[in-house]
Amino acid sequence: MENNESVSSLKDKTPEELYKQGLSLLKKEERIWPSGEISFHPMRDAFPGEEEYAEGMACLEHAAEQGYLKAQMALGGFYGAGVEVSIKGTSAHIRKRNEEKGAYWYKAAAGQGDKRAAVYLGNYYCDKWDALGQKADMEEAVSWYLKGGGYNEAANILATIGSMDDYTRAIELYRKSFESGEADIADFLDRNEFDYLREGRDYEMELDRYSNGTDTNRELSEAEMADLRNNAVKCYECVLLQCELIVDEIKRKIERLTQTGH
Repeated sequence: MENNESVSSLKDKTPEELYKQGLSLLKKEERIWPSGEISFHPMRDAFPGEEEYAEGMACLEHAAEQGYLKAQMALGGFYGAGVEVSIKGTSAHIRKRNEEKGAYWYKAAAGQGDKRAAVYLGNYYCDKWDALGQKADMEEAVSWYLKGGGYNEAANILATIGSMDDYTRAIELYRKSFESGEADIADFLDRNEFDYLREGRDYEMELDRYSNGTDTNRELSEAEMADLRNNAVKCYECVLLQCELIVDEIKRKIERLTQTGH
């Protein structure tokens, strides 16, 4: 930033002025949607040079450090997704990206109560979990999704882990996502097969095999037989929760359509 503008001159500008200057240097345009959500789009066929990129990001960071929410969100996106930057003296571009810095600024925005930032953080940790398989990242993803009201995303994670306890948590989050209008029952049916029905049947068949003496290779202890019974019951309970969720949501749809006359 010292090349063209001193740090002291930045301090003379308001956060909004810094924000607008940063977007201009980065060749970005702000777009505000009817929902109030803000997105950023590159100006037509325009890319910042490396110096413009450095200056633009410095302007945004100075505004963000003063708690300017739009600058924090912009930095989260620009660092997280990257910015196309022209290489001096060539027609080539490189993408400047730093996902950790993006997460840092999204956390700053989420700390001010921005739910979109919390959902974006959920995406960040979900991607880390996909890449590295660390349970801590999965838990972070679920936590941030819940803070942002992303019940469907949190439920999708829990539903894929494979634990029956996690799946029962997922069912309640799916219910919240339907009630908030975030997701639809069709989304749930697309993603969730009745795997626990098959698993419960397999446990039950194994239990019958040993109980009837069909499998003579080995005998199971009472504790092992009890485990098979409990697992079968838990699987069927998960299926029952699925069915109750589907029935409740379809009833809610019918009631809403009947009341509105649609």
